[in-house]
Amino acid sequence: MLSYCRLLCGILPVVVCGEEFQPGHPFHSGSDPSSLDSLWRCTKNSSSRADANRGPADSSFIRSFSLAAFIQSYGVSDVMNETILRFETKDRVGEITLNHPERRNALSRQMLETLRARLLALRADTGVKVLVISSTGPVFSSGHDLRELESASSEEAESLFALCSETMELLQQIPQPVIASVGGLATAAGCQLATSCDLIVASENAAFATPGVKIGVFCSTPAVPLSRALPTKKALEMLFTGQPLSATDAERYGMVNRVVPLERLSEETWNLAGQIATAASSTLALGKRAFYEQLPLSRSAAYEKASQSMVDNVKLPDAREGIHAFLTKRTPAWQD
Repeated sequence: MLSYCRLLCGILPVVVCGEEFQPGHPFHSGSDPSSLDSLWRCTKNSSSRADANRGPADSSFIRSFSLAAFIQSYGVSDVMNETILRFETKDRVGEITLNHPERRNALSRQMLETLRARLLALRADTGVKVLVISSTGPVFSSGHDLRELESASSEEAESLFALCSETMELLQQIPQPVIASVGGLATAAGCQLATSCDLIVASENAAFATPGVKIGVFCSTPAVPLSRALPTKKALEMLFTGQPLSATDAERYGMVNRVVPLERLSEETWNLAGQIATAASSTLALGKRAFYEQLPLSRSAAYEKASQSMVDNVKLPDAREGIHAFLTKRTPAWQD
């Protein structure tokens, strides 16, 4: 069983699977990739056993990174014969699951293209009222695939970041409220994915980080949603230092909605999704669009935009049904 994993810039020992690795071991130096892969398999297998037993989450989380650990955490993409992204629906709630734990659910080009295609399909899917984004394994998502970036031409890098930005924007453009269910570490573009969602439910062991500065690649695109989810100075501290923010602190700053034990993460996320799904789809879609449209405006312009949204809203059949149901003391019957 994984007891704890603390990577303190290669200074302190690392204990994984009950084995201690002192500073200077290849795990810290990164000189022996096979040892890193071996450690990852050990960590992954331990996590799988924990998931099977549904035991409580270890309370410790990664507080900082050695360079080798950070690079290794990103993962690389190979030719895959498995489904790297799953989708299922239940009770009008859809769930997208990042399903490539062997590569820490890295946002490779293939992963991003698959996620983008699913979000585009959901934009016109009236059968899904709320969307949950979750993951398998101990890492929610480690961000971009560094192996892809290392070998990318300028044109390839430009298209990759454009694809990522489009995918992140779709999370706010689709009509369904989107909840990130974060049960582990979310770094760089993985943190960007989580904070681009409308809501976040996180486990007690979850953490968020933008550690690109440690390898000379500032997390400029993850900074876009991060700067809108945190106070400016806290966001900049994360970006300048690369240090992670615990789920508890993220909740305190308002970036995370709820922090729950790992064994209750799925249940609590689906409870929130189910609560939202009791509303009319038309109301949720109009309200979500209005919220994001007024956000960058001045106060007077925001009121003008919101007032028009209210006018449009009360004309909807579901609004008329809801008002009448309230006045007559009955449960509304939405059109969807």
